[in-house]
Order: sequence, then C-alpha cells, then structure tokens
Amino acid sequence: MKKAAKSKISIRYTPAQVAEMVSLAWKLGSARKAGKMLGVRHQTVLEKCHAAGMTFVTAKQKSGRLPSIVVDGFRFTKTKGYYRGKTDHGREALSQYLYRKIYGTEKPGGICIHFKDGKSDNYALENIEFITVSERMRIEEAKRHDENVRNLDRGRLKVIEMEKREPHRKQLRVHRQWVTRRKNDPDNLFAMKVVESRRKHAEERGFFYTEEQRRHMSDARKGKSKKELETIKNENYKASIRRKMGIAV
Repeated sequence: MKKAAKSKISIRYTPAQVAEMVSLAWKLGSARKAGKMLGVRHQTVLEKCHAAGMTFVTAKQKSGRLPSIVVDGFRFTKTKGYYRGKTDHGREALSQYLYRKIYGTEKPGGICIHFKDGKSDNYALENIEFITVSERMRIEEAKRHDENVRNLDRGRLKVIEMEKREPHRKQLRVHRQWVTRRKNDPDNLFAMKVVESRRKHAEERGFFYTEEQRRHMSDARKGKSKKELETIKNENYKASIRRKMGIAV
C-alpha cells in the first residue's frame, strides 16, 4: 500500500501583509532581515518582492561598482571599509601586501597602517607608515582632544558674544555656577584642596608664603566669601597703621 504524499500547506497573505513585506524589505534592503522581523521565510518575502517588481542587488553584483585600486597589477576592492584583493599569496588586505612589499616579511600582530594626511584612500608610499596599535590610539586620542578643544573654544566665543548682546545672561551664569558649587561642595573642600596644592607647589619651588598670606589661606579654608576676606584685610591694614602710629588697637 502506497504512502499518501504530504500535501504542502499554502498560506494566503492579505494585500496589506504583502505590502508590509515589500515596504519593510525595501527599507532594510534585505529580504532576510525583513523575514526575521515579520516571522516568515525570506524566500516568501523574495517571491512577494519579485512579484511586485522589486529586485535586490547582491554583494557579488555590487563588486563591479565598488571603489577599487590597482597596485602592481593587482586590483584591490574596498569592502567593509578595507581594500582587499587577490595576489600571489592569495586573497589579502592591501595593508598586508604593502607591508610585505616594504619590509619583505608578513605583517605581525599589533601593527596597523597609518595615513599621514588622514585620507584612508591615499595609499601612496610616502603617505603611509606602519605603527603599533597603541601609537595609533594615542594619535586618535590627540585628534579627538584637539577637536574637543576647538569645539569648546567655539562654544566660549558664542557665549561671550551672546553675553555682550544680553549682559543679564552673564549674571545668571555666574549665579548658577555659584549655587551649583555650594550645592556640590557645601564644606568648601575643593577650595581647601586647591590652596594646599598651591602652597605645596610654591614651597617646592623655594617660595614660602608670608604669615599674612597664610592667614588669608586659613580664612579662605574656613569658607569665607571674597567680600569678608577683603574686609578682614582692610581691618588688618588699619590695625598695622595704628600700631605704627602708637595708637592702641
């Protein structure tokens, strides 16, 4: 007795579901990704897209249009940000080929290519150098630091121009800074730390503070305001004048 053949169950999709498949595949550029998101087979999504007149260009078809460089008769195509091609040693990266060409050995681990002018497509021998990964990280960190400094300078100039046009904004900014400082450091520990570090560095350079300066520092450490310190300084000055004149203080 012959076994009954298994019947394939065909699922009918509504026009709205088909339109959703096609639109999602168009947005993502991949029928497989759209199928995973919708929970259907990617072949089904492909069939619906083809029926709607939409086709996908594969990576193999794209390779003819990708940017490429010819070095010593070998063509290197840019894929995923790197130039790769087939040479006498098989398929390899362009940086590996250039390292072997310059040094005569295989590129070891921890060595990467660096472009002097910052353009990653300029593989001229006078523009490239091979450095360690740590050196590359230091160079990138220095670039980021310079960029951050430029952004801060632009921001400061913008704030200065704005405060020139609207002077009340400067008062608001100073007030916010003062309130924030008092809120974050109610015991004035930061000022005490600054005073101690300045005193230490000055003494290391051979400069020692006078008693009046030390008294001023001790008052500053107690969290007194600038106005109070100025008042104390004036009173001390008046007292010294009285002593010189022989007037009882």
